[in-house]
Amino acid sequence: MAQINIEDLPQELQDLLARTKEQGQRSPIAKPLTDLREPSDPKKRINRPTFFFEMGPDLPPYKHQEYPKVLWHQSGTDTVVLTREAEQAMGPDWGPLPPGTPPEVADVVKAELSTLTPEEQAMVFEAHRKARLDSLMRKFDGLTDKELDAIEAATLTKKPKKG
Repeated sequence: MAQINIEDLPQELQDLLARTKEQGQRSPIAKPLTDLREPSDPKKRINRPTFFFEMGPDLPPYKHQEYPKVLWHQSGTDTVVLTREAEQAMGPDWGPLPPGTPPEVADVVKAELSTLTPEEQAMVFEAHRKARLDSLMRKFDGLTDKELDAIEAATLTKKPKKG
C-alpha cells in the first residue's frame, strides 16, 4: 500500500490531521461510523445516514439537455460532443450506443417502416393486428365454458383504455 506524503496534501487537510492526532482520534468525527451493516432485527431503526441524495421542494425540476453527449465509434472509442453541429461532423461511423449494443426493437421497427410507403405501412399494421387476434384466439382453445364466462364478465364491464 502506497504511503501518502502529508506535505503534498492541501494545508486544510494537514491542519485537520494535526488536530485529530492531538485529540488522540483516528477521525475528525467524534463518533465515526463503524458498522454500516443492516440491523439484525428488522424492527430496529437504522440510525445511520443512507448517503442517498434527496430531492427537496427547493430544488428546481430536472431539465433534460441533449448536449454534451457521448458518442461511440464502431471501433470502440468514445468522445464527447458539445453541439449538434459537432455531432453531425463526426460522420456516420459514430453513434449513441457502444459497438455491440443491440438496438431497441422499436427503433428497428421505426427504421424499417420508414422505408415503406404509407399504404404498405397500413398493410403491415393491419396484418399485425390480425396476427395478435389469431394468437389470442388460439389461447381460448384451452379454456372451459365457465372460465370463458368469467373472463367475458370481467372484461366487458370494464371500459377499454384509449391510448
